[in-house]
Amino acid sequence: MSIIYNGKNLTQLLDLVIAAKEIPSPTRKEITEEVPYMSGEWDFSYLDDEDQHETLVLKYSFDIIGDTKKEMYAQRKQAIKLFNSRGDQKFYDTDISDTAYYKVYRVQTGWSEEGLQGLLTVEIKCYPFMINEISKTITASSTAKEITVLDGEEYRPSKITLVLTGTATIKHLAYKKGFTVAGTYALTSGTFNEALTLKAYDKLSITGTGSVTIKAAAEAIF
Repeated sequence: MSIIYNGKNLTQLLDLVIAAKEIPSPTRKEITEEVPYMSGEWDFSYLDDEDQHETLVLKYSFDIIGDTKKEMYAQRKQAIKLFNSRGDQKFYDTDISDTAYYKVYRVQTGWSEEGLQGLLTVEIKCYPFMINEISKTITASSTAKEITVLDGEEYRPSKITLVLTGTATIKHLAYKKGFTVAGTYALTSGTFNEALTLKAYDKLSITGTGSVTIKAAAEAIF
């Protein structure tokens, strides 16, 4: 198991031992309104196609042990410095996934100790879903080739970017509709940001020439 933050493997650099961790599921935002002379309330949370979620707070506790107080405090200082550093703000816990990460907003640290044993607590406020940066390339030909981009039920609907060299016809096959065609796109060389939205297990059927690279910052719940 490794904790990686801002591109640094903290469990290796600091020799951290996780005492406990709390990883809650994303919580849907509630948008409600009470109306006079009405029992209960109106719930407007589902007006959008995709309901919104609260910021996620991850909680980790790490044991820090030293042969002397000075050694313990030196480890504490280095750990707090690394957790409060700025960088790509990507937090990986390889117990959960080797490729998906949490996008961090900010980190708060706390400390308690007893003798030569300290406990570093870390609260990580982040985007509510893990992000898996996916990139897949397919060489187009006159024979249709199919590719699945979001190949797990943990994925939420995700917008994809298409990068083409050559000419291609791309059909979006919707998984939940028995792989019926949900859209057809005739494209020539270029980059097409947020070209379409895919759901878990949807397929793309591609014919043409050159290559097609499909990229997605796919949101997931692991």
